[in-house]
Amino acid sequence: MIIKSDIATRRLYATDASVYQELPVSVAFPENSDDCIALVKVASKNKTSLIFRAAGTSIAGQCGQVVDVSRFLTCILGEPSGNHIRVQPGVIHSDLDLFLKPFNLKFAPEISTSNRCMIGGMIGNNAAGSHSVIYGTTREHVVAIEALLTDGTVVEFGPLTDEQLQAKCTLPTREGEIYRTVTGLIKQHRLEILKRYPKPEIIRRNTGYPLDVLAQGQPWVKSGSLFNLAPFLCGTEGTLALTLSATLNLIKIPKAKGLGCIHFTSLEQAMVATPAILKHQPAAIELMDKRLLGLTENHIAHRRNRQWIVGTPEAVLAVEFFGDSDANIAACFKQLIADLKQRQLGYAHPVISKGDESKVWAIRKAGLGLLMGVNQRKKPVAVIEDSAVAPSDLLSYTKAISGIMAREKINCVYYGHASVGLLHLRPELDLAKAEDRLLFTAVAEEVADLVKRFNGSLSGEHGDGRLRGPFLKKMVGAELYNCHVEIKKAFDPDTIFNPGKILTKEPIDAPLRVAKSDRQWQGETGFDWAGDLGLPAVVDKCNGAAVCRKSAGDGALCPSYHATGEELYNTRGRSNMLRFLLRSGRNFKQELLNSALVKSMDFCLSCKACQSECPASVDMARLKAEYLYQRRLAHGWSFKDRGVLMYPYYLRLASKLPALANRLQATTLFKKMAGVSPQRQLPAFAAVPFKRSVGKAAKAEAGGQNIILLVDVFTQYQNPQVAEDAVTVLKAASLTVHPVLMKTSPRQLISQGLLAEAKTASQQLLGQINAHPIEFLIVGLEPSELLVLRDELVSLVGAEYKEQASGIKSRAFLLEELLATQFSSHNAVTERFTQLLKQDPVRVAIHTHCHQKSWVGNTSIEIVCSLLPGVTFSVLKTGCCGMAGQLGYENPEFSEKVAKTSFLPALTTLDKETVLIAGGCSCRAQAAILADIKALHPAVFLAERLFRE
Repeated sequence: MIIKSDIATRRLYATDASVYQELPVSVAFPENSDDCIALVKVASKNKTSLIFRAAGTSIAGQCGQVVDVSRFLTCILGEPSGNHIRVQPGVIHSDLDLFLKPFNLKFAPEISTSNRCMIGGMIGNNAAGSHSVIYGTTREHVVAIEALLTDGTVVEFGPLTDEQLQAKCTLPTREGEIYRTVTGLIKQHRLEILKRYPKPEIIRRNTGYPLDVLAQGQPWVKSGSLFNLAPFLCGTEGTLALTLSATLNLIKIPKAKGLGCIHFTSLEQAMVATPAILKHQPAAIELMDKRLLGLTENHIAHRRNRQWIVGTPEAVLAVEFFGDSDANIAACFKQLIADLKQRQLGYAHPVISKGDESKVWAIRKAGLGLLMGVNQRKKPVAVIEDSAVAPSDLLSYTKAISGIMAREKINCVYYGHASVGLLHLRPELDLAKAEDRLLFTAVAEEVADLVKRFNGSLSGEHGDGRLRGPFLKKMVGAELYNCHVEIKKAFDPDTIFNPGKILTKEPIDAPLRVAKSDRQWQGETGFDWAGDLGLPAVVDKCNGAAVCRKSAGDGALCPSYHATGEELYNTRGRSNMLRFLLRSGRNFKQELLNSALVKSMDFCLSCKACQSECPASVDMARLKAEYLYQRRLAHGWSFKDRGVLMYPYYLRLASKLPALANRLQATTLFKKMAGVSPQRQLPAFAAVPFKRSVGKAAKAEAGGQNIILLVDVFTQYQNPQVAEDAVTVLKAASLTVHPVLMKTSPRQLISQGLLAEAKTASQQLLGQINAHPIEFLIVGLEPSELLVLRDELVSLVGAEYKEQASGIKSRAFLLEELLATQFSSHNAVTERFTQLLKQDPVRVAIHTHCHQKSWVGNTSIEIVCSLLPGVTFSVLKTGCCGMAGQLGYENPEFSEKVAKTSFLPALTTLDKETVLIAGGCSCRAQAAILADIKALHPAVFLAERLFRE
C-alpha cells in the first residue's frame, strides 16, 4: 500500500468537482481489501477520519482525508452469472459496459460521467443518469455489497428473508447492532418516514439516508422487496461503510433506439410539454436551455456537434425511445410529434439521424464542463443543482425558481433530467465576492424551503455532502434527523467514515476553493491572457469533473494519465497544482521548482486533447508553456533551452553536409549534449533539402486559387519529399502554389516555453505570409505548426500584429482540409483530379495527429479518401503516439508507455498490405521506431496515387 503525505499529493486531492477545497493530511492508495482493513483499523484506533474516493467527481463536496480506491481496486471479478456480476469499487462504468457488450448486457444507469466515474462512487451517490425514468437509479441495480465496517470487520449485505433478518438482529457484533438499530427505528418511526420523505413518484430521491426504501419493503409490507441493506447504502456517500465489492444486476442492451429533439420558444413551454411527452413512455427526456447550447458555438469540439439545432431555441428537450425495431421507434416518434403539434408545443421536432445522435448526447453530457468554462467571473455554480420535484410540478417549480433569480438579478442555467423532474439549476455567481457568497447561502436556503413545499428531494443524485447536509433537518424534521444520527452511530460510532457529510451543521460557504483577488499572483505573462480574464481565471476553468481520467481509447485525453494512472499526470491534477502555485500566497519563485509540479508539467505531452475533449476547454499545453516561461524568467536559461533556440540554425548548417551530420548525431557524445536518450536515433537529414522558390510556383489555370504552402523546418531538411509531393498534389487539384520556407519553428519554441522567442518567430512568419496578397489561402504540412496560426498566434504576438493574426485564422488549412473544400465545391475540379488517379485497390489506416484531432477532426481526410478510386480506409481509434517532439527522444520509456495505451495496439492489428497515413512527423517517427512501420504523410500517399508524367 502506498501512503503519501507530501504537500503536492495533498494539493492534488484537496478538491473534487464541487466548490470546496480542503487539504487532506495524507492520501492512501490501498492495493487490496487487506490494505483497506488495515487502514480502517488504524483509523479506528487513532480516531482519525477516512474518505474513500473513486474518480473524485462529487459535486456536493467530498474532499478531506482521502483513500483513493481508483488505482488498484479496479477488477471485474469474473464473467456475468445470469444477469449478475461482481466488481470492485474502482471499475469505470463505461469499461464495465464495454466488457459486458459481448454478452449483450450492460449496467443500467447511464450518467454523463460514465467514461470516468466508478462503481464505488455511483453507489456512494446513488447515481442515475438519463434513462432513470425507465431504469431507476443505482439502488435498483445493486444486489449485494461486500462492506467494510469501522471496526475492521467485513460483512455481506444482501437480501434477507424475515427469518434471516431476525437471525442477523441477534448477532452480538457491530453487524447485529446495525440491523437492530435500523429495523427498530423503522418500526418506531415508519409513518413519519412515509409522510416526510419525497413524493413516491419522484425517482431521484437522495435526501438523507433512504429509510423510506426499507420502510416500503419486508417485513412491513409482505408484498414488498426483501429487506436488504445493500440498496440502502446507495446514496449514503461512504458515511456508513466502505464498498469492497458489489454484485450488480444487469439488463439487456436495447434492440433499437431513436432520438428526437423538440425545440421550444420558451423554457415554460418545454416544462408544459414534459408531462405530455411522458405519456408516450420515452426512455429519456433531457433538457438543454439556450445558455448551454450557446456555449457550444465557440467550443472547438462541440461546435462540430451543432448541426441538429434548428434556429435559436430557448430550450430543447432531447427525447429518446427504446424499442424492438427501428419501425417501432419510428411509430413512437410519429405519435409523439402528432400529439405535440396538436397541442402546439414546440416549433421544430426533428428526429435525429443515427450519425448525429452522439453529437446531441455529447453536448448534453458536456453540460457541467461547458458551463464552468465560461469566460466570465460569475460562474454557474453548484448549490441548487440537484433538486427534484414531481414532473407534474416542473412548470410551477421552474416559475418559482425564475422568480427568485429575477428578484436577485441572477442569471441561471436550466438543464438536466426533465423526465424525472430533476433540473440542474445553476445560478451564476462570483464566489470570490462577499456579496455573492451571501447570495450563495440565501438562494440555497430559499430553494430548500421551496423544494420542501413541493414535497420534493433537495438531493436527487449528487448527494447531500457538505453542500446540502445542513438542510437535512429542515427537509425531514427533527424526529427523523435524530434517526439519521442513531443510524450513523450504529454503523460508525467514532465518526471515522466521511465525517461532516450529510449530518453536518457547518455553513455551506466554507471551505471554498476560491481565493480573494489580493492573494492571486499578478505578474507579467508570456501569452496575452487578458481575453480570458487573466492567468488565474484560466486555471480556474478546471472544475474537477475529471474528463481527463477517462480510459485510453475513448479519445486522446489524457495520454500521460493513461500511461501512469496517477492524478499528478492528468489535466485536473496539473490544474490543481497550478491553482496552488498562483494562489497559495507562498514564494512564487520557490514554488515554481516544486519537484512534483516540475514532473507534472514536464511530462505533459502538450497534445491539446484537453482543449477539445475537456468541456471547459482547459488548454494545458498553453498553460505548460506559460509555466516553463515563468520558470525560465525566475531561474534562468538551461543548456537545453539554448539548444532548442539554436536548432533551426543547426538544421540549416548540417543540411550542407547531411551524411556527416547523420553520423555525428548518432554518436553517444552528441546525444548526451543534446539531451537525447542513447536508445533513440534522431531524425536523419535528407540528401537534398526542399528549396523550391516562389519563382517556381506551380501555375493553375486562369482564375484558380493561389496557395501559400508553409514548409516547416523539419520538412525542409528531414522530409523534403513531403513538400515536393504536396506541390504535385496541389497542382493536380488546379491550385497555384507559392512555397514559403519557415525560418524557425514557432511550435517548438512554444512547447518549450520560449515565448518571447516564439513571439519574434511568429511575427517574422506573419511578415513572410503578408508578402503575398491577402486572398491567398495558407496550407501547412505539419499539423502542429500550421495550427499555431489558428490557436496561439493571436495571444502570442504584439498588439500591432493582432489584427493580422486574427485575419489569418480563417485562411489557414491543413492540406487535406483544403482539398476537401476544393473537391466539395468544384465538381469539375474533382472530376479532373480523380481522372489523374490510379484505380488499383489499396487499404489505408489513418492515425490522426493530436493537434489535428483537437482542432480539425477527421472529416476532411475522410472526404478526401472517399474520393480516391480503389481506396478503402478506416480511421484508427488511437490517442497520442507518445513522441510529442523532443519528449519522446529524451524519455523513450515514458514515450513507449504512452504509445502502448492505444497507438501501438492499433498498429499491431494492421496487416502488411495496409498503408498507414499519419500527418505528424513525430507520429511517423514513432511508428517506425516502435512498430517498424513506414507511415506516409497524406501528401506522399496522394502523390503516389497520381499517374506521374
